[in-house]
Amino acid sequence: ADAGEVSSFISAIQFSRASSFADEKVDTKAAGAENPSVKIALHDQKAGADRVLLLGKSPENDKYYAKDMARPPIFILGMEIIEKTRRPVFDWRDKSVVKLGEGGMTAIDEMDLGRGTEKFSFKKADGDWVLADGRKVQQSKISEMLGALVSDRALAIVDAPKGLGAYGLDKPRVEVVLREKGKEVAALKFGSDGASPAGVYAKSANPAIYTVSKDLFGRLNVKLDDLLESPPATPTPAK
Repeated sequence: ADAGEVSSFISAIQFSRASSFADEKVDTKAAGAENPSVKIALHDQKAGADRVLLLGKSPENDKYYAKDMARPPIFILGMEIIEKTRRPVFDWRDKSVVKLGEGGMTAIDEMDLGRGTEKFSFKKADGDWVLADGRKVQQSKISEMLGALVSDRALAIVDAPKGLGAYGLDKPRVEVVLREKGKEVAALKFGSDGASPAGVYAKSANPAIYTVSKDLFGRLNVKLDDLLESPPATPTPAK
């Protein structure tokens, strides 16, 4: 699950306030809390108890009866909490394509990039990114690649994929490997284009296959010549 989404949901429950309270004649059954449309159970391991919120019928537009199982009153809430519960499961998922350690992208000091038969490696040295033969590559380009890998989010996730060939991942078009102090911390392969949603199939170390944006693929599908730092211009001799 996406930690931010879950935290936001729990905060919405914690800080939500009743807009009003139900009339005394509205009991648990009349409010729909005996057979609630939504039941939310928060498990408090430290306290050894569950906090249960029931959402029942709608007494008026944009309002819902609600009941905290730990208290007798039936109160009326707005739509925020119930709208969050109606979202599809995919909205709650962690859609990170690449996850790095605490140091993030600044800790990455080696990067391998492959495009078909073309393969090359970069290494950070004294603040610069260089090839094995010492040629410098454009630091801004490497930063853009790393930033895109960390920030891009999956458009879709296939949890039980078919064989890799069905996604063009048996012969990936682009492969990238990131290392920190010689240790591999992330790797990603890009396969064929996906149609629904439109994007490119990709796979990291976990079993799932992602559909990622074509923009991410395009940032990594580059030729070495496009990454090399331009040599200083040769001055024109004076006449």
